[in-house]
Amino acid sequence: MEVSLKTRNDAVELFLKLIRPLKVLYSPGHAFLHVGDSGVHYGEKAARMEGFARVMWGLGPLWSADNSKLPLETQREIDDWLKWYQEGIVHGTSPEDEEYWGDIFDYDQKMVEAPAVAFSMLLNPKALWEDLTDQQRKNLYGWLNQMNDHDMPKNNWRYFRIMTNMAFRILGLPWSEEKTKEDFDIVENSYIGDGWYFDGNPGQVDYYVAFAIHFYGLVYSKWMSKAEPERCHIFRERSTQFFHDFVYWFANDGVELPFGRSLTYRYAHCSPFVAMAYAGLDLDYGILKNLVLRNLESWMRRPIFDNGG
Repeated sequence: MEVSLKTRNDAVELFLKLIRPLKVLYSPGHAFLHVGDSGVHYGEKAARMEGFARVMWGLGPLWSADNSKLPLETQREIDDWLKWYQEGIVHGTSPEDEEYWGDIFDYDQKMVEAPAVAFSMLLNPKALWEDLTDQQRKNLYGWLNQMNDHDMPKNNWRYFRIMTNMAFRILGLPWSEEKTKEDFDIVENSYIGDGWYFDGNPGQVDYYVAFAIHFYGLVYSKWMSKAEPERCHIFRERSTQFFHDFVYWFANDGVELPFGRSLTYRYAHCSPFVAMAYAGLDLDYGILKNLVLRNLESWMRRPIFDNGG
């Protein structure tokens, strides 16, 4: 697929083009997305919930933005996706529903997916929180809050609980200060200097440092700078340092080094540059924009689509 990205409208159209073929693959209540039958180690139900949630990293910000300058047909499509996901969240978090996502347990893959739901709720509080019934809000909060009752690996996963508790805190819901402190202590103990962390195991340094630890830290600093100025200043300072190394993992045309775990995340590799702009770091925004758009274009030229798109 050959694309040229210059404006936000271009990016919106590309995003919708990417997710449009998924519509026929959702469950009747829209709580699960079954893309294919390749295997995962954590079970089919969690995998289908994962499919549902991952799309929200694009949809949540899209719903929250000013889309009034987009074509009317595009605006209607965006609204349709919002209704689709409202239904999916209601079904997925209702314990008596046949499409219930299931309870969260120790080291559960669903912990990884919870912040996509929580952050979208934070970005769109009216549609994904206030417009729900009392019981639906109770179900949604109860499902997400299970994160605070279970153990998880001592790696980038800790940010999934940090992000969920951040959303609770900003929305005025009960949140776990104890778990947030525990998680940030683990993040801090992973810092090795000059803007770099290791992820889980000392010496484990790859894109997870970028698209997990720095990405979520920057989102946190955007939302929590007034409540926690010192912590957020440290995150911003470290991410600025990190930029001056990480930028050299990319060529001027946006192509990145194929290195480390989970290269199937593809253009997530450029997401730290987006988060740096979102958090307002003092960097060259021309460089940030160029690397993000060129990286997306480079992936669109690669054979990453099947016959169904």
